[in-house]
Amino acid sequence: NPDYLRYYYAGKSSGGVEDLGLNLDDFALRVNADLVGKFVNIASRCAGFVSKFFDGRLAQLSSADLGIYAEHSARLHARCRAAYDQRDFGLVLREVMAVADSVNGLIAERAPWVLAKDESKRGELHAICSLALSLFRLLAAWLKPIVPALAQASEDFLGASVRAFEDVAEPLPAGHAINPFSALATRVDPKQVEAMVDASKDTLAPAPEKQPA
Repeated sequence: NPDYLRYYYAGKSSGGVEDLGLNLDDFALRVNADLVGKFVNIASRCAGFVSKFFDGRLAQLSSADLGIYAEHSARLHARCRAAYDQRDFGLVLREVMAVADSVNGLIAERAPWVLAKDESKRGELHAICSLALSLFRLLAAWLKPIVPALAQASEDFLGASVRAFEDVAEPLPAGHAINPFSALATRVDPKQVEAMVDASKDTLAPAPEKQPA
């Protein structure tokens, strides 16, 4: 997946002139932990509840949740915009994944899977899922220059395009409809990496020397 390689190399780039190596074990670890385990995990944990209980539509956020969104949005705009200007892609990804950690922590704290079992908690369930999906879109926007295909798939799922960072200054509005969730990214299987390396050995082998006529 080209986006995976883009993510890996971007994480090693600080804007200067550098030699970048490819450690395949580290590559698989970073993609699986960050793109799948942190970023896509936000959508996969919440989208199903919105589709099942709320006809795929988001809730109006409370003032407290609007404040949470505004805080994360302001942080990424202040730090990542400057980092992009300086081509410090590693800093961009560290900031984005720090926010992703925070969002996953918020989801774990409010535990939508527990709320879903109690009909009296539907409002709380709707609130955390709606906030999380708006924050997922925020993260997708800041990742888009680095992993454009994954970001586009995220936009298609959310039913909301992002053309500029300013598009995510505000969360998705109440009543906004999302599309059914399907896997946006899959984990890198070390066995697939090994197979890829084995398949490339013939290509990378030096050409045989021509025999004199």
